[in-house]
Amino acid sequence: MKGFKHKLKQWYSIEEASNRLTITLGEEILPKDIMDFVLNEHLPIFWYTRHVTAQRGEHGDKFITLPKLTDEDKEESCFITTFIPDEGELVSLLDGPKQVHWQMVGALEDYLLSYSFEKPSELASLEGFFVSDENGLYRVVDSFKTDSFDEDKKKNYGVYDIHRYYPSTDFPDFSELGFRRIDLEQFEQNMLGQGTNNDNQELTNQERRSLYKMIYAMAMSKYSWEKDPHSIVSKIHGDIERHGLSLDKGTLKKWLDGVADFISND
Repeated sequence: MKGFKHKLKQWYSIEEASNRLTITLGEEILPKDIMDFVLNEHLPIFWYTRHVTAQRGEHGDKFITLPKLTDEDKEESCFITTFIPDEGELVSLLDGPKQVHWQMVGALEDYLLSYSFEKPSELASLEGFFVSDENGLYRVVDSFKTDSFDEDKKKNYGVYDIHRYYPSTDFPDFSELGFRRIDLEQFEQNMLGQGTNNDNQELTNQERRSLYKMIYAMAMSKYSWEKDPHSIVSKIHGDIERHGLSLDKGTLKKWLDGVADFISND
């Protein structure tokens, strides 16, 4: 790659990533192409946070009771996949690059689409939106205006008490979104076919069976694969990226499909 700038940079704006990929891939990559890569889940996108308030939690299954529409209706319950806050009642302060989980919020996906189509998004999310780092998943929150609290509430709730906050409806400005160098390098390797040399690294049948068994056990215990087989790819993919790693969803699905075939024929 020409020049030292791209070798030293750790953070790239959308426009800077466009310039880098144009050089490394040898063809013009426009900023809207970058966003298309993001929305097709080829690249994770990050928000460079600066003293942002957020509530820590996890994305998991929650058992709820459905409301009755009439008095004659039977009470029904079900599992839903949602954000489950941690037990603590204090918000966290975020600084630095945090991965944006746009897949969890339809309005945020539409907001990112608006970048490509150059047409403002008109959707909002009442549940807020979510980011993550190596410490876990967070819901971004904003504080209520001080004058909306009476004197008793001000005394009971500290500055960082979660009761002073609500899920943020203000998505990050596009100028604050961007990419880490490590993810751009992985994307470049994938596009140019410069991944790890697989010569003499094929798994034996016994090794593959052992690996399938381990994946199956973890998928059943951690991700309730049997109850919710359709969302497991997104769940595992999200956890992989929350730990700062990258893996193509197609590759992940291929391995899970292999596990399913192995178990059904075992």
